[in-house]
Amino acid sequence: MRIYRVIDGDTIREELDPTAVARITADRQHAWWVDITRPTTDDIRRLAAQFSIHPVTVETLIDPQQHARVHVYPNYYLLVVYALEGEKDARDAPSPARWTFAPVEVDILLGPNYVITLHPRPVSLVERTIQHWRDRVNQDTSASRLVYTLLDVLVADYEHVLGAAEAEYRHLKHQIYAATESVSPAQFADLQDHLSRLEAVLEPVREDLEAALADSEGIYAQDAHAEAYFRDLHNRAARIIEEIERYDGRIDNAFQGYAAVMSNQLAQSSNRMNGAMARLTVVMLAMAVPAIITGLFGMNFEEIPAKKLAIGFWAASLLTLGATGLVLWYLRKKGWLGLDAGDKGGESR
Repeated sequence: MRIYRVIDGDTIREELDPTAVARITADRQHAWWVDITRPTTDDIRRLAAQFSIHPVTVETLIDPQQHARVHVYPNYYLLVVYALEGEKDARDAPSPARWTFAPVEVDILLGPNYVITLHPRPVSLVERTIQHWRDRVNQDTSASRLVYTLLDVLVADYEHVLGAAEAEYRHLKHQIYAATESVSPAQFADLQDHLSRLEAVLEPVREDLEAALADSEGIYAQDAHAEAYFRDLHNRAARIIEEIERYDGRIDNAFQGYAAVMSNQLAQSSNRMNGAMARLTVVMLAMAVPAIITGLFGMNFEEIPAKKLAIGFWAASLLTLGATGLVLWYLRKKGWLGLDAGDKGGESR
């Protein structure tokens, strides 16, 4: 368990005394943040007793792997979101690592002056939120501003993944039409799968933020700052989802273009093969006549017509040339001579 206290607009200090959690509900002058990695059942029950957490919320926190959502309770909000984490930071990694992610559930309790986050394993979201707070001078130092900063970093990660997926889409499209590299259907399927997963963990949050904005009884119902924070997050989430849906159609169109390019390449390859076969056929037919004639005169028989004539050799040669010329004339008439391999192949006229 790590406990932080917001001191001012750019200072957030970690409290090393674990008993400081008992002072949170009484200290309304500061915003507090309690972050717990791998919470146990006892940890959650102690929090429930300290912050008057509803039994339904306790069961939700004890049983992870919940759907992303936002629930409004009389004295706090429960937000179940997913941080986009991986084995390593893939922001500068080559494709496809730059747009892959592993979602990690983060449960957030937002009270009047506190934020509690619980997650099953360490997430970089926590440290980046603290750094984000310290890098800016915040006029508002409330708990709603603190959770907005947390969700702002989270939504920025979603926007980063969307931007990287957009770059991957453009890269695939360039590969298709420039034919600079090989493209496989699996690349399109992977891209659509990642965008679908991104939408699946973001869509419920967008819907529940919309519901929270419409709520008139929550602890932040009359807080103009909190409403502005939630509205900003809602609008950004809605924009990401719209972009995902738009790119889903674009990816389908790109795949159809890929299929058309591949079909054209296969057709060209088939035409080239047909042309090569046609040329081989012409050569074989042209060589067949001399082979037949020389074969006849080369048989081991005592009596072969014209074999002993003085002009026999010249007659056979003339016959061979004439027959070969006749075959070539016929092939030319049929259009098999002088054909482009990729145009008419072996078709006859």
